[in-house]
Amino acid sequence: MKKFRWDESFSKKQKAGLFLSLLLTYFPTICLVNWIMGNEIDGLSNFVQSILFALFMTISLPWSAKFFSKKIKKTIKTTLKKDEEAIVDIPSGQKIGLIVYGGKLLLTDERLLFVRHGFFQKTSMWTLQRENIDHIKPKKIFLIADNGIEITDRYGKTYSFNMQKRDEILIALKKQLGLSLE
Repeated sequence: MKKFRWDESFSKKQKAGLFLSLLLTYFPTICLVNWIMGNEIDGLSNFVQSILFALFMTISLPWSAKFFSKKIKKTIKTTLKKDEEAIVDIPSGQKIGLIVYGGKLLLTDERLLFVRHGFFQKTSMWTLQRENIDHIKPKKIFLIADNGIEITDRYGKTYSFNMQKRDEILIALKKQLGLSLE
């Protein structure tokens, strides 16, 4: 089975980047809000508050990622048939309208399925039989990022997904489905 980074953990580098981005976003925002509200601006207390917020989020976000990952794995385990094997396993998001729902895209020997986690909701799943897949092509998500694919079924319905390493995943999916690598 070809796996694309779904190890449920954040590296130290990723945690440091998350902490810094949260700190550099929250500190100017809280200063601006205090200024707009006419509150006395105390730079030191705003900075300490920003550090505490960034620390809390840096600890809680990786924890919640593990929680949702376990929910998705449980759903996949109960959904797959005993003789069904996952060939390609991809963390991704499904774009429906203007919303991108996070989850996992799996190509098995029988079908393509997307299991999305629901925040305070029941985990849901979308499935498409392999023989119903007409073609897969790269797509820009929100007309900006080159990280999406579009899957079209034989009835003309399209499904959009975004993911990291899109080109590598696109090739792996096309090879497994027997589609041309154009």
